[in-house]
Amino acid sequence: MVEISIFVSLAISAAALLAYDRWGAQKVAAVDMKGYITLQRYKYKDGKINDEDLRKAFDRLELLMNSIPRNRVVIMGDTAIRNAEVFKLGHEEELKQYEELLRRSLQENPAAQEE
Repeated sequence: MVEISIFVSLAISAAALLAYDRWGAQKVAAVDMKGYITLQRYKYKDGKINDEDLRKAFDRLELLMNSIPRNRVVIMGDTAIRNAEVFKLGHEEELKQYEELLRRSLQENPAAQEE
């Protein structure tokens, strides 16, 4: 009888901890918004997307931001140093282009490199 009580108690405690971790505990998440905005800016600047596509891209951004669970504290991706879940926005192929676009951006604006 004591074994059953201990087992039930451990099972309830484990379930409560898992539920709290899943739905209650605050966690830090980072969003690579700077990369997404830079990518959209260059696609617009290069003529790959038009005004309507740009509006749709920012509507998608809003939907993605609203889909992040409420127990996540969201910060900008470039402020996260480590141990934060990073939400990448966009397709993998586009994200690969981001580093090249960022390098191009920094070359055009040397003052940003000094900061």
